[in-house]
Amino acid sequence: MKEVLLKIIEKIQLDKTSRQVYPCHVLFLKDILFPLRVEAIKALKELEKEGKVKCCQTINDEAYFINESNQ
Repeated sequence: MKEVLLKIIEKIQLDKTSRQVYPCHVLFLKDILFPLRVEAIKALKELEKEGKVKCCQTINDEAYFINESNQ
């Protein structure tokens, strides 16, 4: 997780610097949250494909739980 966050921060900070946007700090809600969500969804899809987690649809969301065959 730390590596993913560092990659996101570095990418956004480099982009801001190259466009001469200052301050070039990275904001959590504005800059980090969406890319982090994208990475989390990608990881969940991989875990589901590997059979490590199961996914089901609830009324308002998707729910994940550990696949019992992996315990």
